Amino acid sequence: MPRSAIEILDDPKYAPQVKPLPDGTPWGPLGAPMLISTPREIYVLMASVPKGKVLVVNDMRSYLAQKHAAAVTCPLTTGIFINICSRAAEEFDGLGRERIAWWRTVKKDGLLNEKAPGGVKAHYALLENEGHSFAPKGKSNWRVSNLEHVRYLPE
Repeated sequence: MPRSAIEILDDPKYAPQVKPLPDGTPWGPLGAPMLISTPREIYVLMASVPKGKVLVVNDMRSYLAQKHAAAVTCPLTTGIFINICSRAAEEFDGLGRERIAWWRTVKKDGLLNEKAPGGVKAHYALLENEGHSFAPKGKSNWRVSNLEHVRYLPE
């Protein structure tokens, strides 16, 4: 039976790691320090986004890299952990516990996340409910409008 996202969120095997950037990755120079964050660290950061603001994944990655004295944060594991955090939030909600507003985390350039719980449609509806507006991106996605005014930068 697969583990729940809540179980993965607090799995003790996850600890922040800074490792040399492997050969062949386009995220920075070979050997540069690359952070592999944790689901819990990303969950806490996602929970900090105030209503009316959105956190862009690239800003999250930059913040985490700086926090851990790394050149970059691994985009692959960050994306996986954002998905885990979003699913865990929905699981908490299903248990009657408070959930974080996972929908306030968006992809590069304010693009909505097609892998979010409920897909782009749910992501759109939850952000729209908080007063955000959108511009179409392609045939089936949307981008948060006025990103420069609603962008949340962690401190």
